[in-house]
Amino acid sequence: MSRRTFACPLILWQIILPGLCTEDNMPMGTKYRVVGQLNFDAAGYLLRVDGGGTWRLDLGLRSWWLARRWGGQRVVVFGMREGFDTLSVKRIERCDPRQS
Repeated sequence: MSRRTFACPLILWQIILPGLCTEDNMPMGTKYRVVGQLNFDAAGYLLRVDGGGTWRLDLGLRSWWLARRWGGQRVVVFGMREGFDTLSVKRIERCDPRQS
């Protein structure tokens, strides 16, 4: 008789439904529109939100190209949550002074 190993249900859910929740059950895939100041540090690009807090930005090539020119300026970032403090950027725009 051969021995078979079975994965526990938690592992199966992680295989079947990847990316729905992080390890600490934070909802992922939530869409965000965030306004703040674009900064750069050793870990990459950061968005310092006006009301307080910081988002790490996962930039695509086009967003990276714009972000490197707009460092230190106010921007509007459209993206989806990837982790606890990470946004996967879909679009980035320079902030209109009338926008909040």
